[in-house]
Formats: sequence, structure tokens, C-alpha cells
Amino acid sequence: MAGPHSRRLLQRLKPSARKAALETILLVDEGQPVQQALSQVLDSGGLDERARRQATDLAYTALRTQARCAFVVERLLPRPEKLPPLFKACLGLAAGAMLFEEHAPVHALVHETVEDVRALFGKGLDRVANGALRSLQRLGSAPLERDFYRLKPSDAEIDVDARFYSLPRRIVRLWRTELGPERAVRLMERSFRRPCAGIRINRAKAGWEQVRQELLEAGAERLPGDACDLPCVFFREGGTGRLGRERMAALAASGTLSLQAAGSMWALHALGLFEQEAPLWDACAGFGGKTLALLEQGRQVQAASDMAMSRLRHLEGECRRLGLDAPAVFLADASRLPCREIPGDVLLDVPCSGLGVLARRPDIRRRDLSFAEFAATQAKILEQALVKARSGASVCYLTCTVDEQENAGLVRREAFASRADIVREWQTPADSPLEGMYGAVLKVR
Repeated sequence: MAGPHSRRLLQRLKPSARKAALETILLVDEGQPVQQALSQVLDSGGLDERARRQATDLAYTALRTQARCAFVVERLLPRPEKLPPLFKACLGLAAGAMLFEEHAPVHALVHETVEDVRALFGKGLDRVANGALRSLQRLGSAPLERDFYRLKPSDAEIDVDARFYSLPRRIVRLWRTELGPERAVRLMERSFRRPCAGIRINRAKAGWEQVRQELLEAGAERLPGDACDLPCVFFREGGTGRLGRERMAALAASGTLSLQAAGSMWALHALGLFEQEAPLWDACAGFGGKTLALLEQGRQVQAASDMAMSRLRHLEGECRRLGLDAPAVFLADASRLPCREIPGDVLLDVPCSGLGVLARRPDIRRRDLSFAEFAATQAKILEQALVKARSGASVCYLTCTVDEQENAGLVRREAFASRADIVREWQTPADSPLEGMYGAVLKVR
């Protein structure tokens, strides 16, 4: 793993999208979440808007495909274990762009990467870099096939999947064990693809249906099934389709639309949260996306709380942009709710391992996840809500992970212990391109 020394070395390079992407990757290596790392790098200045977008694409692609690209690069290098981590990071960044960026200028990428290596390490390694990347070009489409990642016939399928889908072995093993090979492969494919871009349209604004139609004509898609009429669409594999960034920015500035994970909108609909009339407390509100979605749909959200004001602090401003009445906003630990009784329904979008959003949050692949620790925290939060909710109230439990012990297993155990009834349960189908969500609604007796 590269470290602070590698980041100091990077100062030898002129500002560029490649340098910014490499800096982001190194910060993620040191433990920062990808969006925080990218913001830190881009806020330091030096890049125009086009280069900033290129850096973002390069960084996310490299992080999402890192294990696969590292495997490919190491197959092309003589004695890769002897080479500097930053050198291999440069080649991995280039390999990710060459293999997975549709319109990447391959010859320019090779030339610029070789120039970067020469600036960082002097002559010698630049020839090694050139040779490896030219060899990658000659491989053609071979690295896009799963069999390329089988070193010998006896390789375990878990190892081949981990290399091909760029996932830790323990996640591959978890999914294969819990879900079976077929569903596990669908989830692994989803985690490797570029994530969808979800867009929430503000139903509180006049003309929202025309805006939705404009988005659909620009290439967006409706949510599946009976969620198709929701004011939400998504673009497969990100972007803005034919709408264009300027038009998207203008609609956002007017309060007509917002970015929102389409999978979470589907979950809120499937669990019936848009239909209910009881006042609601969003007790794990985060940045407030679900609070805003519910308010736009006319649901009475009385309060939004979270443990971190850094996440909550933009919520009131977002309400002003969208023309909504802001709920009460305050700091609170959902595992120790600051009340004797909850005066209505409660939404718990609990902290989780995030295995359903690996495409959008590729840094999660690098964490030493403790599923048991997440489950213990989740159990405390759900238990608190079930104990303090009034008889007849609904408690909605929501995660963005695909892990039985954080989802259905935990909900069933807590429902039994608290004598609550599970009245709805839903999860994103494995073959959907949208985020992997799980949710359940429990009715307090």
C-alpha cells in the first residue's frame, strides 16, 4: 500500500486529471472515504471543470476496478513485488481507463502515463511502464473475460470471482454462501458496473411531470413495476444522458430536481412510506435525502436527527431550495433516543456495511468490515425504537447492504423479542441495476 511518501512524490507532477485521481486513490488507501478524498484534492485547485470531471471518472473507475487491474498489471510486470507501490498505482490507473473507459484515448494515455513515471522515478522504470502498457494493448479483450483471472485449473471459484469482480474474498464467500452462485454473480456484476445516477423530481413544484418527461426523452428510465409513476428516474451507468450538465444544474437550482439514489426511492415506495399519514421521525437522517423525498411527497416529517451535524447542517438549506417546510433538526444517537415515547412513526436508515452500494462507494471494498459490529449497533437502534414507539405505530428499518445478519435475520430476531409484527419486507432484486436496499416495516403491538 502506498502512503504519505507517495503523496509527496506526486508533487513532482504538473496538475492534471491523472495526478488528482492518483492523489485521491492514495488518500483512500490511508482510510478516507472516496468522496471526502476527492473533494479534498479537487478543492486544492489547479484544474478546470473538464479536468475535474475527468479526475472524478478516473478515480472512481480505478477504485471500483482496482483489484482486477492490479492483477492484470502484475501479470505484465517482471518481479512486480520489487516495484514501488506508486509505480504500480500509475499503471493501475492507466489500465482501468484503457479497459473500462469507453472513449479513452489509449495512445495518449500510454504516453502520458510513461511521462508521469519518468517524472516520478527517472529513466528506467519509464521503459518498464511503456512495455507493460503496450503488452496490455496487445491483450485486446482478454482481460475482460473471467477465465483470464484463473491462474491454474485448480483455482477456487471464490478466488477467480474476487479477482474478476474486484472484491474482497470474504464478500464473495458471504454472497455465495447466503445467496447461492447465481444470485451472488448478479450482485457481483452490479457492484462492478458504473453506478446508476438517480434523480428525484420535486412533486411540490408545478410542472414536475413535464420535467420527468424531459428526462425520459433524454435517456432516463422510470423505476420498475408499480414504482414507475414515482417522481424519480435514473440514468444507467451515470451521467446526464442527452439532457446536459447545464440544464441539469438549472433544474437543480430552481428546486425542481435533486440527486437521489433511485434504489432508496424504490424502497420507500415498496415499504409504503409515501402512503402513510402518521407523523414521522427520521432518526438516522444522514444528509436528509429520504426526509426531503418524503416531504416532497406530502408525508409529514416532524423531525430529522443524526449523530453528526456535519451531515445534517445542509438540510434546512435544502428545504429552502425545494420550497418545503423544514422539520425540527437536531443531534441524537438513535441507539439512545432522547425521549420516553416516540410520538408517531419512525424511520431508521441504520449504519450498515454498505454492500449494496459498492459501485457508488468503491472505498468500502478496502475496509476491514465487521458485520457483527454493524449488526450489534443496528440491533440497539431497532430495539430502542420498538421499546419507545407507541402501540400501533410503525417502525421502518432500512439498510443499503446485502447481508442476512444485518437484514432479515436481525429484523426477525428483534421483532420476536419485542413482540412486534413484520407487516412489510422488501429488498432490491438481485438482477436490478439499482442500489441493493433492504427494508422492513414493523408494527408495534
